[in-house]
Amino acid sequence: KSLAPLRLPTRRKTHWDYVLEEMRWMATDFIEERKWKFATAKTLSNVIKSKRNSIMDKFHSKKNVQDCMMTNIYKTKDGSEKPVIHSTASDMTHSKIIAKVMSAIITEHWASISDVGAMADEGAILHNRQKETRRKLS
Repeated sequence: KSLAPLRLPTRRKTHWDYVLEEMRWMATDFIEERKWKFATAKTLSNVIKSKRNSIMDKFHSKKNVQDCMMTNIYKTKDGSEKPVIHSTASDMTHSKIIAKVMSAIITEHWASISDVGAMADEGAILHNRQKETRRKLS
């Protein structure tokens, strides 16, 4: 009859165990934050798209473009013309300010996402180096 396997006493956590636990938590946190940023960007782009569509609907519902006090037409890459409608000069100024702020927010958002991606790549490289070192030492 064979002996039952020995149960070793539970090992106390060392500093390194806490470091590894924190690294797992941070990796999960980075992944979740990246998902959140992508979701936020998608929501923001959908809001912008719906606002643009409502402006286009407003333009197409007008029988006469002269109903609007100020209308700018711009040409797209494919050569078609698209209207940009502002009821007054102050609305146009207000729209430019909003567009400038939104542009800054979106630029900052995508810059932070690329920073997270670069950090994740560096973490993966470091992890692979550590794995290779452990394999060589074994």
